[in-house]
Amino acid sequence: MIKQKITWNRRQSCQILTDYSTAVMNCQDTLEMCAREMEFKSILFSLCYFHAVVSERRKFGPQGWNRKYPFNTGDLTISVSVLYNYLEANSKVPWEDLRYLFGEIMYGGHITDDWDRRLCRTYLEEYMNPLMVCLCAFDDCLVHRTALLCVDIALIK
Repeated sequence: MIKQKITWNRRQSCQILTDYSTAVMNCQDTLEMCAREMEFKSILFSLCYFHAVVSERRKFGPQGWNRKYPFNTGDLTISVSVLYNYLEANSKVPWEDLRYLFGEIMYGGHITDDWDRRLCRTYLEEYMNPLMVCLCAFDDCLVHRTALLCVDIALIK
């Protein structure tokens, strides 16, 4: 029983890393062109984490999603493009707009069940919010909430 749990965690962390590397490979030019690189990288990581979570939930049948949804890397790739466009067009990160676009259109476009849609919105509210990127008072560095997720993933390996 414990071995199955450990195996599942390793598989999920690999999925996150695979999604992240795929997204970075597909948008390498975008990553270098973005004027707000720190915000872009933080939100990109959260977006990949979100994608891995919604993709992995399919494996649990009705306990994961009420219906089967065809989430794929195309959803992630298009979401990265939308993220870049919104960050370039706005002076502040449009959190509400991004959550709506990802949760109701990009991924939510596949979702037909109301409870599943609610769950998707809840994930995005947790993973994508203004607390994700905050200024650190010492050393003028940026502290990322997503760095905590990286530590968790590294510990799972």
